[in-house]
Amino acid sequence: MFEKKNEAFFIPFLSSIIYATVYLGRINLSITIPYLQNELAYSRAALGMLASGFFCTYAIGQLINGILGDRFQAKYFVSLGLLITGISNIFFGVANSFPIMFIAWSVNGYFQSMLWGPLLRAVSESTPQEKVQRAMLLMATSPIIGHFLSYILAGQLALIWKWQAAFIVPGVLLIGMSFLCYWGMSKIKKKREKRKEKKEELASPRLSLKNLLSFSVQSRLLFMIILGIFMGIVKEGLTLWGPVIFTELYSMSMEGMLLVMSFMPLINIIFILLGGLLIKKFFKNEKYTILLFLFMTLLPTLLLWQSRNLIFPLIFLSFYLLMASIYTVNNQMTTYLPFNFAKNGMVSAAAGSIDSAIYLGAAISGPIIGSAAELYGWNGIFIGILGVCIIALIPGFLMSLPFRPASVNGDTFPGHKS
Repeated sequence: MFEKKNEAFFIPFLSSIIYATVYLGRINLSITIPYLQNELAYSRAALGMLASGFFCTYAIGQLINGILGDRFQAKYFVSLGLLITGISNIFFGVANSFPIMFIAWSVNGYFQSMLWGPLLRAVSESTPQEKVQRAMLLMATSPIIGHFLSYILAGQLALIWKWQAAFIVPGVLLIGMSFLCYWGMSKIKKKREKRKEKKEELASPRLSLKNLLSFSVQSRLLFMIILGIFMGIVKEGLTLWGPVIFTELYSMSMEGMLLVMSFMPLINIIFILLGGLLIKKFFKNEKYTILLFLFMTLLPTLLLWQSRNLIFPLIFLSFYLLMASIYTVNNQMTTYLPFNFAKNGMVSAAAGSIDSAIYLGAAISGPIIGSAAELYGWNGIFIGILGVCIIALIPGFLMSLPFRPASVNGDTFPGHKS
């Protein structure tokens, strides 16, 4: 789609850097929870509410901004989202009261919801068809790289200075990234304006609630959304409370916890690359690999439930396997599945719907896991997670079934094979 082949990966490369940086302003809360407990004497339930505020506004924002992201230019949406995300992180770091921290983190959640869907749309529109698989893999690894950088940067900032630095420094970086994004997206737009495209190819479909509901059932998007809720409960619940589980249940030091958690993104990347390889070489359809990795969550969850009877290396290997399997499912749902809807001009809307469902589950899990841990202890949490993973197999199976062509406003959606 560009005059030079080496320009085809500019938008995917820029988008992956942007989204990796965004995680510096998201995972920092999880990393600093032990500090907030000790220094500010916040309860687990209160800290769960902080995360829940983010998850709720993020989920609501994904529904709104996912649809709007298919109608407006990505450079405005993403740049504004990055700017306010950075400012919200700085406010959180300098706040001295729980209400201000709650508001700042909730605002952070909404404006982070303006990023993923529009970025995927920009990648979809700017990447030649023969390069899409590689571009998707680049985008798929960006959240994991962001996780890794978060534990390195935010973790070290909290250890060397104070926990506030883990929010202020990423905030400044995100503000800088917003200007880089605007410049980069503007540069590509000028190149794209030289191309002559038909007006109808650029137009986004007009969506009514009735059409969207019918479309979601026929295209299996509804089952993707239901599965997303279950995955959000497990993924974001363990991401948020993972550092606390290691410091409290397994009595690890902060340094030891950061070391263990820092390796987790590396394991996740290996699993995500494996998932991409399985799609390309064997299954030819991401829905089947999602179902496979769902089954893979059951054994490590069962082992963690019995973790008091296990040696420690087996405990954190089980935790790695559970998180890597969940992240691979999440990654393929939010990265690969939305490209099924490219012919309908609904990449951003589909990504927003799935991501919204994931963070709706996250909003449910944050305070509930924190409160349940205070009542029953961390070890008992894993039996509940095992139940959620088993139930999640139902929408996962239904999602993978063949379906008849769906349409929205007359645009046929033929079903997709990677």
